[in-house]
Amino acid sequence: MKIFFQKTILITSFIIALSFFWFSNSLYATDKENVKSIELSNDVLLEESYRNKIVHYIGIVSGIYETKEGIKNIYFEDKKFSKRIIATIFPSFGKIETIHSGDKVKVTGYVKIYKNKAQINPLDKSMIEILEFKKNKCIDSINFSDIPSNLGNTIFLNNVKALNIYTFTSKNGKKHINFKLSKDGYIYNAIVFEGFYNDKIKGILKNNNLFCAKVKVSEYKGDISLIIKEIYE
Repeated sequence: MKIFFQKTILITSFIIALSFFWFSNSLYATDKENVKSIELSNDVLLEESYRNKIVHYIGIVSGIYETKEGIKNIYFEDKKFSKRIIATIFPSFGKIETIHSGDKVKVTGYVKIYKNKAQINPLDKSMIEILEFKKNKCIDSINFSDIPSNLGNTIFLNNVKALNIYTFTSKNGKKHINFKLSKDGYIYNAIVFEGFYNDKIKGILKNNNLFCAKVKVSEYKGDISLIIKEIYE
């Protein structure tokens, strides 16, 4: 009798689990068929009606940050509102096409809210599509000699080289890369913070290659310091 009841409980549990799995997938399929695809902004996505719903979002990438765990956060421009929309890409998605600032990207995913900012969470890499690559990424925004007069601005610099590269660990345990950025006889201090580089970027820096960089012109201890946001070959 005891064995009979144990088998009955196991069978019942299996049926419940199977039913839940079927219901979840049916709900997901239904959501996918009714995707909201209106023009979205952060403030719109913060509305209660969008939470946990699947939406299409098409936007221009303004920045990318990668955590130690390999999670990529893609930031989109939201010119109408000050808050930015974020799409999160997990390592489990596998290799995806490289995305850079200025690219036009379509993301389909669930809307989540984190610290009053909208996040779109795709379920796999098929829900991330590059619609248009930014043209002429590697064109100088300004002359290299004019960098000091662009303090606070974000600019593009082409055909630059990294010198005196070394990695250091900050007080909070993050690993950053320090180096000198050189072109046409001009040299400026530069830094890439953890989360803004990967093995490919480290290779570009260390192999003495010429590259293009998106940088923010800042100041540190009275000297110009270039904060590297992205690097292109």
